[in-house]
Amino acid sequence: MAKIIAKHGIFIINLLHLIWNINEVYGFPNGAPWDTCLTMFPKHGRQRQMTPCPFQMTPNTTRYSPSESIHLIVSARTSGDTLKGIQIRARPKSGDTERIVGQFTDWPANKTHALDCLGGEKNMITHSNNLPVSSMHLIWTAPNISVGDIEFVISYVQDFTRFWVDEVVELTATELISEPQTEQLSPTFEIIDWSECGKSKGCFLYPRTCSGHDCYTAVTYKTVNNSVEFEMFGSQEGYVSVGFSDDIVMGHDETITCTSDESGCAIQRGYNHEELYNERQFKHGLFDIQGTYKDGRLYCRFKRPLSMFVYIGEGHKLRKHYDLSDNYYLMLAWGPIYKGTEVIGIHVQLPLISSRKVSFQENEIIRGSSLPLTKQIHGSLMLIGWMWLIGIATIVARHFKNGFNNRIVCGSKVWFQIHRPLAIITWLLTVASFVLIFVVVGKLTENAEIHSYLGITVMSASTLQVVMGIVRPKPDSKIRAIFIWGHWFLGKSTIIIAVVTFFFAFNNDMIPQPQTYFANIVLGVFVGQQVLWEVWFEINKNWQLKKASEKYELKDMSKTGGQSGGKKLHDDYVNPSTSPSTPDKALVLYTLCIMIISAAALASVFLF
Repeated sequence: MAKIIAKHGIFIINLLHLIWNINEVYGFPNGAPWDTCLTMFPKHGRQRQMTPCPFQMTPNTTRYSPSESIHLIVSARTSGDTLKGIQIRARPKSGDTERIVGQFTDWPANKTHALDCLGGEKNMITHSNNLPVSSMHLIWTAPNISVGDIEFVISYVQDFTRFWVDEVVELTATELISEPQTEQLSPTFEIIDWSECGKSKGCFLYPRTCSGHDCYTAVTYKTVNNSVEFEMFGSQEGYVSVGFSDDIVMGHDETITCTSDESGCAIQRGYNHEELYNERQFKHGLFDIQGTYKDGRLYCRFKRPLSMFVYIGEGHKLRKHYDLSDNYYLMLAWGPIYKGTEVIGIHVQLPLISSRKVSFQENEIIRGSSLPLTKQIHGSLMLIGWMWLIGIATIVARHFKNGFNNRIVCGSKVWFQIHRPLAIITWLLTVASFVLIFVVVGKLTENAEIHSYLGITVMSASTLQVVMGIVRPKPDSKIRAIFIWGHWFLGKSTIIIAVVTFFFAFNNDMIPQPQTYFANIVLGVFVGQQVLWEVWFEINKNWQLKKASEKYELKDMSKTGGQSGGKKLHDDYVNPSTSPSTPDKALVLYTLCIMIISAAALASVFLF
């Protein structure tokens, strides 16, 4: 029976885990979404194939004239190979290569359909189902005015894990034109002058304690005539992105992103959808662009016109304007890019969000946080309870039962009147923190699963501790000793689990590196000092015992003419009413010490 339960239990756990993480990757059997018009990259959680592509597209001509219809044949290079997905669009070979030109006028309706991309009509082809095919025939019509030589850009999907992107087929224009060149990124980068922060330019710096070059990431801004000049950097290869938002929640934001890989640096614009993914947008309008990757940092500088728009809505029929004459929250995010592309991946670490809206016409130093206020409150409640209050509660219960001159307050010793309310307050803080995070987040997050499970354990164990305290047996009960050991063991175990939970909270992938580094130092100091205090209290207790024992034996021997009453001494000494206590000053010193470390722990929440 036990084997059957275990077998089915494992199956259920795996099934739930699969369902929980089903949205980690996205598959689109009915075609690529219209918001991939520029990236044309299947985000299946995989890298592109670097092997030769087994598919090809062949036009019926190598030259085109304005308004000419071009027949395109997509086929497998080797018999037996089939494809399930495809994306095709045309762009100028030079100049503004983000433009999508021409229009598809015929396609196999049983396999593909046309999308309206970024203000155009039927200018991209994608699959409409995942049925395998080995060939297809399409017709593309050139624009009525020559745009110079063009390139068809194709993405082929053989199956979920194997796909090829940026496959190119060229057509030469019969009419030569002078295509205007777009702004290119210059690899020459002038050093950012941080001393001008708050003077001639505004600066958004992270973390709160940094001033410029010592920051982990930062962005500066300065209004120049009808544009705003931005400078920014991130401490990693991949990308760093600045966003302009009407609120502190990601979604419906314009973004400008600088990327870097072995081929160099690049810049792009985007739009954050409510579903928290970024859609590539046209970048024309940005100018004076510079970028470089040096000493482990990605630097970028550009100017943006005060007013720009992004295409939104299905089919990109609507425009949303972002005018930097208005105030916006600033966001900074960083993360990886897909190998061999400029396609940005999902940033795992939490984005940095300014503490208030920014005026781009004012030169201020702005700070922000990566943690939302609700999570800051959640962490603060747990740190106050399980680092400060419960520390005092356990030390008092363990080492000060005969302290405070054995005074009685409201029918109980002082130590108990300290221990009980601190333990209850800690439990109440845990309940409040537990309810807050599950109401706000609503579910376990993959990056913090272990932390979440440990938190649930702490909540459950602390609740059991409170219940045990309420129904504790009387002092003369036969099971009193069992209760005392059980209460001590469960309490100490819960504290250890709580501390481990803190480490997992600050060491998951979502937390920025500076915050993780600072928090680990604070938590390490906390654990170290707690161990030292516990050792000191135990040594002091044994020393007090020995001292009292020697004093008692000398006194007893003087009364008995040299015969020791050691047996009687032991019986008397184990009676709590006669046992020596740890000096009360030690409790004051310990409380001050734990308060200072707790304050540093709170700083690890609010300084980042």
